[in-house]
Amino acid sequence: MKSFYVVCFLLLALFVKAQERPLLKKSNKTFDLKRDRSLQNQSSNVFSQKEVVKKATKITEQMTEVLSLSEDEKAKVYEIQLNRFQQIASIREEYKNDSQTRKSELKKVYRKLFGKLNKALDKEKMQSWKTFKQSNKN
Repeated sequence: MKSFYVVCFLLLALFVKAQERPLLKKSNKTFDLKRDRSLQNQSSNVFSQKEVVKKATKITEQMTEVLSLSEDEKAKVYEIQLNRFQQIASIREEYKNDSQTRKSELKKVYRKLFGKLNKALDKEKMQSWKTFKQSNKN
């Protein structure tokens, strides 16, 4: 009979403890949500960085294929494109609520891109790239 009471007492204690846990979880959830939001911002930055690298790699590979770039030219183009996409991401974040300024800042980046590519590649390759871009604009 004593063992029956002991088992009942342990089960009752277990149920009481189980009822307390959701209350603790609820109170901790607020903290977790705040932490999750900050982690979400960090992960979006990581995601953005991954996207930037992916875009720079994609356009560099495309240019390498179309223009038959050397390894040196390919490395230069990659650095230029990576820098470009990083600047674009930064501008879009900084001026997300000011479309006019965002547009003007993005235009500056595009103009600088052309100049940097002109320095990295010869005129013939730049003309070929321009022709390729115009024919594939659709």
